[in-house]
Amino acid sequence: MFAAIHLPCFQFQAITLGGAAGPAALLDEVVTGTPLAREQACVLQVNAQAERLLVHPGMTASMARARCATLQFLYRDAGAELAAQEVLLQCSSNRTPFYESTSPGLCVLDLSSLPGVKGAELAYGRAICEELARSKLTARVGFARRADLAILAAHTAAPIRVMLGEEVDRACLGACLWRSCSLPGRPRRCLPCGE
Repeated sequence: MFAAIHLPCFQFQAITLGGAAGPAALLDEVVTGTPLAREQACVLQVNAQAERLLVHPGMTASMARARCATLQFLYRDAGAELAAQEVLLQCSSNRTPFYESTSPGLCVLDLSSLPGVKGAELAYGRAICEELARSKLTARVGFARRADLAILAAHTAAPIRVMLGEEVDRACLGACLWRSCSLPGRPRRCLPCGE
């Protein structure tokens, strides 16, 4: 059995650590750019408040500001992202020595050699979410028989998804395919744990 821990909107979470006051958008441009470059920077991620005001990823900063005058622009911070990744790695290593940092904000854990996990996935997943919540990080956890399915389960979890039967696997995969085939301009937002 495998588990995947996914931190949705990883770069946004790393910057805000628990939330931004008011509508906020993460831009791909650095603060030191020229004013024109900052206005043409692309929105990477938004919070729920910004999405309600029709700001979504893919817009330029000037388009986003036109929709919301009070929009707070945030910029990626490599140090904050590294610190958040370290918290994720520490959480993973607390669970098992057999884990892999697959990408920023995603770890896969091999739980096959651990006793007591099978049948207690929900409690195990809640413990992971709670540990990361203490560091103000929102996590989604997926469990499955294979690592790739665990990753898909984590991406569709709310906040925990267990895929252990063929019928359940098919239903979850259908949700994953529907989600990945959505229109490119479809708004994406950062969801708190449990939504």
